[in-house]
Amino acid sequence: MTDLNHSVNSETLSMLKETMGEVFHDLKEIFIEDTPLLLDQVKEGLNNNQMDVISTAAHTLKSSAKNMGADKLAYYCIQIENNINVNNGAELPALYQSAVSEMYKVREFFESS
Repeated sequence: MTDLNHSVNSETLSMLKETMGEVFHDLKEIFIEDTPLLLDQVKEGLNNNQMDVISTAAHTLKSSAKNMGADKLAYYCIQIENNINVNNGAELPALYQSAVSEMYKVREFFESS
């Protein structure tokens, strides 16, 4: 498992840059734009007790984050998915906040690279 103390897995990122070439910049921009929108969907689902909305948004973001090397963000999305049906989703607000905090770290990393 990747060390979760780091926001972006450098090995995954290097492979992605090598594989995608010049397209990587566009992919990075799309990820930076889409991530807050997906987290907004999670928040909307939380506010309206719509577990299907939360699940879909978290699943989509998990996949994107993992592909971009944002392993800690992907980890929080996995936890959101896993906690939807546990204790009536009692942990979801805290997990959502952790994901949002991590999103800011990942965005800062990508904007500075």
